[in-house]
Amino acid sequence: MTRARSTATPPLKATPLLPALLLPALLLPAALASADGDTTTAATTTAATTTAATTTAAATTAAAAPDDDPARQRRDAPFTASDLVDDWLLEPIAFTPAEPLRYRDDAFGDGADRVVSVSADRLRQQGVRTVGEALRFLAPGSGQQGAIRAPLVIDGLTGDQVVILINGQPAAGFQSTRQGPRVPLDTLPVDPSFIERIDVLRGMGPPGSCTDGGVIINIITRAPEPGARLSLALGSEVAAQGLTSWDARGAAQLTGPNGVSVLVRGGALVRNAIDINGDGVLDTRDELIHDVGVELTWRDRDRHELLLLAELAGEDAESPGNPRAPLVDATSINRSRFLLSGDHRLSDTLVLRHRNQVDTLDYTFSKLVRESGVSNLRAATTQVRTRSSLGLELTGARHTLSLETCAETLGVARTGETGDVPRTSDAAFCLGVHERWRPIEALELQGRALAGYHTEFGRRLLGELALAWTPADPLTLRAELSHTDRLPSLEERYLYFDHREVGYAIEGNPDLAPVRTTSGRLGATLRDAPRGLALELSAFVHRQRDLIDVALVAPASPPDRPVALYSYINIANARTAGLDVIGRAHRMPGGLRLDAHYTWLPLAVDLADNTRLPLRSMHAATIQLSGTWLDDRLTAWATIGATSALSAPDGEPDPPPDRVTAIWNVGAGWAVRDVGTIRLEGRNLLNVTDPRWGPAPGVHLRASLELNLARAPQEAQP
Repeated sequence: MTRARSTATPPLKATPLLPALLLPALLLPAALASADGDTTTAATTTAATTTAATTTAAATTAAAAPDDDPARQRRDAPFTASDLVDDWLLEPIAFTPAEPLRYRDDAFGDGADRVVSVSADRLRQQGVRTVGEALRFLAPGSGQQGAIRAPLVIDGLTGDQVVILINGQPAAGFQSTRQGPRVPLDTLPVDPSFIERIDVLRGMGPPGSCTDGGVIINIITRAPEPGARLSLALGSEVAAQGLTSWDARGAAQLTGPNGVSVLVRGGALVRNAIDINGDGVLDTRDELIHDVGVELTWRDRDRHELLLLAELAGEDAESPGNPRAPLVDATSINRSRFLLSGDHRLSDTLVLRHRNQVDTLDYTFSKLVRESGVSNLRAATTQVRTRSSLGLELTGARHTLSLETCAETLGVARTGETGDVPRTSDAAFCLGVHERWRPIEALELQGRALAGYHTEFGRRLLGELALAWTPADPLTLRAELSHTDRLPSLEERYLYFDHREVGYAIEGNPDLAPVRTTSGRLGATLRDAPRGLALELSAFVHRQRDLIDVALVAPASPPDRPVALYSYINIANARTAGLDVIGRAHRMPGGLRLDAHYTWLPLAVDLADNTRLPLRSMHAATIQLSGTWLDDRLTAWATIGATSALSAPDGEPDPPPDRVTAIWNVGAGWAVRDVGTIRLEGRNLLNVTDPRWGPAPGVHLRASLELNLARAPQEAQP
């Protein structure tokens, strides 16, 4: 495959706010030194009163282990970098199988904020590779989200309201498409071997996530464990058209006794263009998706934890299309993310948290001449974002109070034949407070408020209130009210994308206003933990002001206007309301588990003209039956997701079909000696030309192999 040559844009200039972003990190060592000094003074006073007990204990230990005991000398000696090399690299390493896979029941959150979680064990068991695949457990009908153009809708909120976080920090931005901004779900990798769970929240994000709000998908990573861990996964997919994709992913983690942990991970996914309907035109793209990352973690006796992360990711794609066409679309996306974070326990009740992140995105769009291979650059975009937050968490008998401050900058520049965008940058700052209060055992109240300022959109006031009441076990009642906003992306405001070869162009709208969402939810949850039963019924309503949509602003009118022109616009008001039902039976006879999720969306209207919002379905449901047998060695599952007909977008020349579409997925896995797992999976073929319209005839078959090895540190002998 011929790749597009990237044309780099000049680096963005640092904004005046950048020194303020780094201020928490610069002041942190002094604060910790002061805290450690106070702690040392207190420790010295305490030590003076316990000298006798310490001397007695030391004498007893010396009697049990003589001073010339090599094991004792090795255990008591200070740990150095050379020891790490000796212990982990020079000695022969005999890997043993990782801990056998055991299910932990997925659960609804116990707190006032509604959290739906799926455990890493479940994701790992079914070989999930991306965030898009993980969503099939969390959103009904989300099995259709096979590409960025698909209309991800959760509780009536579209994909532009979805925020992906990793441990509370942003993991990816939006990509602009003809259907509006979308999060690239299928290019965000997930390695279940090194994550704890995935949480889905509505409303505001967790404390420390600044102003992120909407539908929050928060990936919680696993804490490093002593010893060494190694994972490797390989897979490939075939269809009637031949080999459609292959993928590889690996990770290695090494944790020494001094609290230092190193994690190296990476992967690649290759998708081949195929002709789905047999008309001689390739309907999909050739894609190469790759990523690599390094994480360095240090922990000091449960008092301090520091994380340094660096990761690079990229996606190169070509759309061959009609082999007789003279030009080929080629895109290249390169991302980077650098994070320095820390948690510091200053006392038994006070924790200081800081997060400093810089991420970049470079996007190029080119036209390749099929015969000569010459690349013609149409657009090159560079985006740089910085975010820094500082928070304090105070824990009492019945209260948890969090204070936070956050600063963020975002800059973008664009060059190319489709037009240059002046270098533009925004900055934002906010202060927030979060309180969790349990006045009695059966009642929990939670509130969060943020006040801030944005250089382009002015003042921002965000907030959330929630309560959970358990009048009698196993019944829990919940109520939530939140107010969030989503700022227009710089591409929505300044983009110009000329795709005249397929008959359209998109231009940005610098006058866009933020989308303001006020949401309410009432729900009840019934749980019977010993039997693995859970049922949640909740009603939701959203009132959105200035909803951003894509609209046809000028139809094609040759020769003056050869293609149709689309742009982003604000809809005055929109309202959505519906019902959400989740049911789980995780301890059925015969080792079976049943998961069901249904959403009813009777109301999704533009209040200006009382028409239904585009790309919403009235009904969406997902049902999965899975099971494990033979001491968890054999796993099998079957999933089906269905959605009713989608409402047609305004001016869409090819509207969605007026019928129910269904996605199915079946698979089985066999654990080999608790070291690895072999899986075989089948699913129906998506119409990736436009996945909104449902699947196309055909079947994908996927085979994969996963290895998980672990080595625990050797215990010193007395």
